[in-house]
Amino acid sequence: MIAIDDAAVPAVENTSLESWDSARFFRAGADASGVLLTELGGETTALATRLDGVDAVIMIVTDDSGAHIAATIGAACSARSIMTAGIVLADFEGTEPRAAVAALRPFARVLIASGVEDDLNAMLVAIRA
Repeated sequence: MIAIDDAAVPAVENTSLESWDSARFFRAGADASGVLLTELGGETTALATRLDGVDAVIMIVTDDSGAHIAATIGAACSARSIMTAGIVLADFEGTEPRAAVAALRPFARVLIASGVEDDLNAMLVAIRA
């Protein structure tokens, strides 16, 4: 599970506190070398390194600030035939994360627009993480 933007980090952190068999939790970022994933409480590595051996990636967005990162992760997963899902945590009563949704849509087999953090747990249960 990857928090794509800063506001998504607390939801991913809360979800990581549950007991999971194989789920791992990250914060996405980027620099001149490309997309980087920082494991919550751990090290930072390149996206390609973290995708080795992965069956599914769930991206969490709350705004448009990480749309380009979501698109890059989605394309990398698609190239590796990794199942990708997106959860948009927003209240949808003001600014909607349209760019983030547009970035996720081509790659996410499941795309949930929700304001409910519990959907993160439900998605992990659904994929038996």
